[in-house]
Amino acid sequence: MEEKTLVSRLVGGGAWSFSSKLLTGFLTIALTGYIAKHLPPEEVGIFFFSFSVVAILSLFARLGLDQLAIKLIGEALVQKDRQRITSITLKSIAHVLTVSLVLSLVLASMVEHLAVFDGIAHARLKLLIALWLPVFALQLLFAEIFRAFHNIKLASIYSGGTAFGGFLGSLSIPMIFAALYILGFPLSLSILISSVIFVIFISLLTELVIIRRLLHTLVFDGPQESSEKFTSIDLLKNGLPLFIAILASYSLMHVDVIILGVYGTNDEVAVYAATSRIAKLAFLVVMVVNEVVAPLIVQFNTQNRKSRLEAVMRGSATLATYSSLIVSFVFIFFAEKLLQLIYGDFYTAGSSILVILGVGLLFSSFLGSGSYAMNLMGYAKVRMVISFVTTFVAIVMCVFAAQHLGPEAVALVIAMAWVAQNLASNIFLYKVEGIRTHAFFVVRRRELRKLL
Repeated sequence: MEEKTLVSRLVGGGAWSFSSKLLTGFLTIALTGYIAKHLPPEEVGIFFFSFSVVAILSLFARLGLDQLAIKLIGEALVQKDRQRITSITLKSIAHVLTVSLVLSLVLASMVEHLAVFDGIAHARLKLLIALWLPVFALQLLFAEIFRAFHNIKLASIYSGGTAFGGFLGSLSIPMIFAALYILGFPLSLSILISSVIFVIFISLLTELVIIRRLLHTLVFDGPQESSEKFTSIDLLKNGLPLFIAILASYSLMHVDVIILGVYGTNDEVAVYAATSRIAKLAFLVVMVVNEVVAPLIVQFNTQNRKSRLEAVMRGSATLATYSSLIVSFVFIFFAEKLLQLIYGDFYTAGSSILVILGVGLLFSSFLGSGSYAMNLMGYAKVRMVISFVTTFVAIVMCVFAAQHLGPEAVALVIAMAWVAQNLASNIFLYKVEGIRTHAFFVVRRRELRKLL
């Protein structure tokens, strides 16, 4: 029965996560192409620059509590501790909301001083970018809370993290654009950001109702264990290493655009941001793997079932690698045609950037999710060090590349950093736990039987 449950969770959760991510990725690329054709390149650059700033600041707002919630709530579910589950959930939401509101005030005061906003920043735009931060941060936290409850379906439906508001946002934004077109209103940067904030806010209201219902209907069979009370200080203390590690890793997905925004031209930012958006969306395959296996990593690690843990991680890494191989093939051999089809002739200058990032994606996918697993296995501090060192080196090299070598060199630095971070994490897990997380070179019947 347990084996059937595991397989059904992998298949069912994977189907929901993959389908939502696939549709989100397709719609995000389509929406990026639409705004690239209806907004000036400098405004496209500003939109993605603003999104990168909001995304990185949201990490400071979450303080690692979204990832910590997966671990702590997952452990409390195994221990059948309802009181601890409720406490961790509510305190995480309160902390993220409070910190994100404070950071919004800081962000509002920063906008007008950034060079990329010269001649465009005004009071309404400043307010919108500041409001974007708290709704973005809470959307990511709520999705991880659903995942901690092993509800991959809800986590997939209400997922966030993209410039257009995640899964539901990507479905809703085209309807808003269609309404604007019918009513004869031209698309503007302010309308675009307002639309994203609106659809996320409506989604958050629904998610709050669902989380409240989950907590009130939480029932366990048999005796319930009562663990030590988890205070707010404990949350922040345990979340800090996760926060630093995630900040470093997440920066690799956004810092390149920010650095080019500081040292490059608006046209370079527009081309690089639009091109890299396609490559980074291809990481949706890896994200699907992480979302599905996250609760299983916590469960098997808590139960000390290392062989099952390795089988699940290597099997999922193999699936991600085969999928990435197809995507990378398209990036490498059809980069220019792909960019021309989606964005237009102006953006074909980014074809070499797409090739470089495509190769980096393939090698990174092959190495698996060892870096992500370290957070859930109690090695957050080690992962923090690995992530911080690789990201710091990458930022320094990106600054040099942006000043002297151009966007292609920046893309090469980012691709190398992706691979280096995963490689270091995999070596550590193998040395300490004896677990390999990279993909199978060839899937044999024995490995497949162990996974299933």
